[in-house]
This record gives sequence, structure tokens and C-alpha cells, in this order.
Amino acid sequence: MVLRAGVVVASVGWVATVGCGAPPVIESKPIGLAGGTFTMGSAIECKDSLGPVCTGDRTPHKVRISSFSLDDHEVTKGQYAQCVRAGTCPAEGAFFAGEDDYPVLVNDPEAARKFCAFRMPAMRLPTEAEFEFAQRVQPSGNLQNYAWGDDPPTCGRIPFAGCTEQAVRRVKYSPGDVSPSGIYDLAGSVPEWVEDSYTPYAGCAEHIGYGELCWNKSRGCMDARCSTDGLFCAQGCVPAPAPTAPVVAKPGMLASPQPICLLAADADLLIDPVVRGSSLFGVIRGGGPTDGACAFAGFTRRHAAAKSFAAGFRCAVSTDSSARKGTPTYRFTVDQCPPSGRLKVAIKLGAGGLSAGYSLKWFPGTATGVKSATAMNGVVEEVPCDAVLVVYPQSADMLEVKLNTIGNPNCLGGLQQVMINRDGDMPAVGLDSIKLAPANDCG
Repeated sequence: MVLRAGVVVASVGWVATVGCGAPPVIESKPIGLAGGTFTMGSAIECKDSLGPVCTGDRTPHKVRISSFSLDDHEVTKGQYAQCVRAGTCPAEGAFFAGEDDYPVLVNDPEAARKFCAFRMPAMRLPTEAEFEFAQRVQPSGNLQNYAWGDDPPTCGRIPFAGCTEQAVRRVKYSPGDVSPSGIYDLAGSVPEWVEDSYTPYAGCAEHIGYGELCWNKSRGCMDARCSTDGLFCAQGCVPAPAPTAPVVAKPGMLASPQPICLLAADADLLIDPVVRGSSLFGVIRGGGPTDGACAFAGFTRRHAAAKSFAAGFRCAVSTDSSARKGTPTYRFTVDQCPPSGRLKVAIKLGAGGLSAGYSLKWFPGTATGVKSATAMNGVVEEVPCDAVLVVYPQSADMLEVKLNTIGNPNCLGGLQQVMINRDGDMPAVGLDSIKLAPANDCG
């Protein structure tokens, strides 16, 4: 079965049908947005009729968005039916005469991506950052909490949980749900897929939370790190996995308030960020008639498992027609480290290839903040052995990571060959581990 905003709507495998003599399909109008720098996320607390909404996965962080265009409404059933009839899109929605101008729902963001590319090869889903930019950034550059301003939703503006009206409306049928740029239904109508895979640590330094930094350590580790990081410690709650898929939460993914992570520094300004990886969850933005009022806030993040949740979508395109790609990283810890040990990190392109250029960042095991270095001839030395390390490769799809201890009476080493995800973090969830063993090449 497929869930839509918490309600079972149908089984997968609907057939698209459009009645004879149906009115012309309403076409989307791309609205150009100039882009700019804004603070994505918010620490504002929100509670509605369905309960409080977590703040820990939307820690504020600076983002720069390049110019792009975004559709003025969600893709309709009539538009999607054209793609189904062309044999490009799967029949993931029900299309009936008289409903062509209602938003289509698909239970897989891949179906949405196929439709956008069908319309125009350079079209794609908007990134999560672009969607929030369109909702919250006014033409003056000031931020607002909702697509229409700062006033909370009312039943007279859009239907939500507790309102008498509980039906999905036609696209552009809610004149109160329109942004200053003329984009409709960014807050309400139906939840919408965006391009990103979900991570609760989108606003955290290196997308890493205290739960990962403290894996296999004492229960007080997270509190100790938060105390050391002081004002740069993000605290709150992180949503538990969506009930639409039986997955195990990664360390630190709890519903109760807790230390979350070290905040990303403003100096590490993210430019056109997108999180792409093997996460089981995709990000959805906005809400529908059965969602609480908090779902309509421009900073609220939700996630759902593909094939288990039906959501709408709209298309975007970069002004220069380029794709939005994530930043590839390789994130790992070191196992069997000697106390107070130090490491030499050497990276090559592929197995036994040339020395690779890369940047290395690490979270020391007992110190605050993030340290960094740029490789000289493929090597970085004096890295604490108990750190969590993040490699930013400059090229290649495969890396050979070689570790050796420095200044230790007993030589230890480790070797790992890694396939890089060119669109994002590797691994997408959690951290890899490289185990040290006795060696004879410490130098």
C-alpha cells in the first residue's frame, strides 16, 4: 500500500486514463529566481495539533544559491499522463477526466526525475535548499517563515489537519498560498519530493553528528563534546525514522532532546548544496490536508521512504542548465589505534596508482572543532589516531587509502580501497572503519 500524508490511498500500479474531450492540460510556468545567500534552517520551535516538530535536523547554516527557475505549481495529473502515454514515466498516479489539473502523486522520486527530464533534458527536481529559498527568501532578501509571510496557516488559507476541508485542491486554487515571486502551493496542497536524500545532519559540520563521533564510546561522550563546543553545539531532537519503512536508526537518531552536532561554520559556506547518497529516505517539503500546520513552515524538514509514500513534485532548472551535484567525501574512523597515536595518511588514485590530491578534515577525539590540511604529494601527517576523518578527493572514482602510525615503537598500518560516490558522502549513512594491524613500512 502507499501512504499519502499518513493516509492509505491506493495500491501501486494505477493506470493512467484521460477521458475524451478533456480540457487542455494546464502547463507549468517556470519562475526565475535570482538566488543569493541565506540562512537555511531554523531553531524556531513549532507545535501543532499533531504534536511538536523536531528542530535538531534543521540547524541553521549559511547557503548560497545560484540563479534557477522553479515551476509555479506542482506537476498535474494531466501533465504526467502525457509522459506516461509517451512510455517514459511509470503509471504511478490515477488520472481521471475532470482531475487533470490536480497534483499528481508518485511514490518514487525517480519517477518525478523522469518526468522533469521528459519536459526538458536540463530539468530536474529542485534541491532542498532551492525549495526552501523559494519559500522563505523575500525579494528584499529578508526571511519569512511561510511562503506567504510570517502569519501561521489558517483554514481559510489552506486546508490542514483539524480543518473542515480535508480534500486536495486543484493547483493554484489557494490564492493565500503563493510566494512574493508568484509561485503557488509551496507550503500546502500536497507534500513534495525534492532532489535530496535525507540526512539529519544537513546543517552540521561535515554532515556528521555527535552520535557518529561518539559511536562505541561512553554515554557521556555526546554531552562532553557539546560542552566543549559551547555556543557551536546544536541541540534539539532528531525525528525517528519514518513509519513507512522498517529501518534501524543510526546512532543519535532519537526523538528526545539531545546534543546534535557541531554547527557548520559560516566560513564553510555551502554553494548549491545537494545531498545525494544511498540513504533509504528522500526529503519531502510542504504538507497536505491531513498534515499538521507545522508541515507548512518553510523550514520544516520531513523524510519518507521511496515506494512507501506518495508525494507530489515540481520541476526546476538551473539558469546555466547545469545539474546540481553533491560534494564527494569519504568518512572513516581508525580501529585498533594505540593510545595518543599519530598517523600518516597517504592516498592514491585507484589501487597502486598515482598520489592523489585531496583535502583532509578531522574531528579530534578529545578536542573541539574541526582541523584540516591539504595533502602534499598525497600525504598528510600528524593526524590523531582517535579522530574521525573526512577525505575530499579532487578526482577519481576509486581511492586507495593507506595509514601508518608515526613515532610508535610498534609499526601499525592499514589499507583500504574505496569506491567514491561522485554525488555525495561515502558511506551515505554512518562511518567506515579502517583497521590497523602490525606492519613494517612505517618509515
